[in-house]
Amino acid sequence: MMAVKWEYQVGPLTLNFRVLLEPKGFLRILMVIISILTFSITAGFTNVPNNNSLSCTTSDNVSREVSLEFNYPFRAQNFKAVYIPFDEFIANVSRNESSCQQTSGFDTRSFAGFAQYFVAMGVLSFLYCLGILFVYILFINPQLSFAKWIILFDFVASFLFAFLYLLADILWSAGISGMDTYVETELRRRGDNCLRCPGSMNTDSGLFAQPAISVVFGWLLCFVWLSSIWFVYKDTHWHKDRAGPLSENYSPNEGGANTEGPGPTPAPAPIKVADTTY
Repeated sequence: MMAVKWEYQVGPLTLNFRVLLEPKGFLRILMVIISILTFSITAGFTNVPNNNSLSCTTSDNVSREVSLEFNYPFRAQNFKAVYIPFDEFIANVSRNESSCQQTSGFDTRSFAGFAQYFVAMGVLSFLYCLGILFVYILFINPQLSFAKWIILFDFVASFLFAFLYLLADILWSAGISGMDTYVETELRRRGDNCLRCPGSMNTDSGLFAQPAISVVFGWLLCFVWLSSIWFVYKDTHWHKDRAGPLSENYSPNEGGANTEGPGPTPAPAPIKVADTTY
């Protein structure tokens, strides 16, 4: 069976793809994939009409409905109200009352900070993982004196990313909860003040499955960052110094302890039998 070659010489550089089989390399590949999912799902979210809506029936037995259309980065002043049907009655109400217009330009509430920070962390995580994989493949060589500093830098960066992503997950989770409450309140307000329907109103709000999925991927990415800290730490000189003499019997090429042993055991000396003949 032909052995797989993981090292290639390209001019003065040695490309070492064996790092992709190690836990720290494999986890970086996993982080690249999850990072793309986190920021693309969040930044690509658009709430189309009827996903969050309120409907009622007027005294003239006319069915009316209002829904909110919004997208990333989730600024309240850009939330657009869609009235169905948009007839003369709604047009007159919108002209006479600014709070019933399709866009609430006066509303300064915003969830953009939470969403943009979450997306920014996803993009930075994606770029960093790609970059550190490139560095590992090109420059992690025991013969290079600065190799240990690259690993040390990655160890510190992993700690930093884990903390920042934990913060991003908490903030974005709070942002989604606040946005859900705001949408329901805004629909109720427009139903009372703009549709002016007597009696009960049917509310269909809180369809935030896509942002919720992005939060799940965000927590997963935070967990992977935390897990990677240990595997990077094992390659730092701090861990190797603590291992001390125990690491001398380790053969990285064989993936285990040195099996050469102390050498052949010497044969026992012959036993001399005393002469008992008289």
